[in-house]
Amino acid sequence: MHTTLGWWDEERIRWYDAAASYSSFHKALTDDIERLIDKNDRILELGCGLGYVAELLCADGYAIRATDKDESAIRSASDRTGLPIYSVMDADGTIPSSDVLLMAYFGRIAEKDSLERLLESTGRIIYILSHHRGQDTDRRIRRSNVETTEEYLRNKGVHYSRTDVIHDFPQPLVDAGDARRFLARMYGEENVEEYMPMLKAGRGYGYELENRKISSIFDIRRQA
Repeated sequence: MHTTLGWWDEERIRWYDAAASYSSFHKALTDDIERLIDKNDRILELGCGLGYVAELLCADGYAIRATDKDESAIRSASDRTGLPIYSVMDADGTIPSSDVLLMAYFGRIAEKDSLERLLESTGRIIYILSHHRGQDTDRRIRRSNVETTEEYLRNKGVHYSRTDVIHDFPQPLVDAGDARRFLARMYGEENVEEYMPMLKAGRGYGYELENRKISSIFDIRRQA
């Protein structure tokens, strides 16, 4: 397990927390997940990040444990919610058993025999992939990742279903300086000027960066 600084530093946590409270993205995504699971299921989330989906599932009465290898993320989730459902765990290690393994925007099941290893611990995997990075422009569409995953599952003969969803997840930003820092860190300093015209006035913030998030939800089942 990592004890060094991970992806989630103070600034990234601040941006994500602001975005989470700015829109209904996590509620909409949680509703999509709840259509696929049962309240009798024991759910284990890998790579939960700041834990917003797990928080909502817990509030709706689902039995969930949420894990991430980033200590800063788990500390933030625990401090924000006060819930005892979060713990630090490296998904590359031993995975505890569960009825449903939830992986939202985390992991690559088509690499390094990950699917086989994951299915040893669970009967089902709810695996959510994003089609794009940031804004929905032709240059940033990553459909190949979704298509590669689906081809991999077909070739493996695994039982699965796929649902495509679209939810808005805009990023509020305090001012122009905050916007430039966000764009440089998330999309690269060389792309800041390309993104700046995409900003618009925010609700209670100086700016908002639109983000229409297109995702595929794979419901993967272990064969008997």
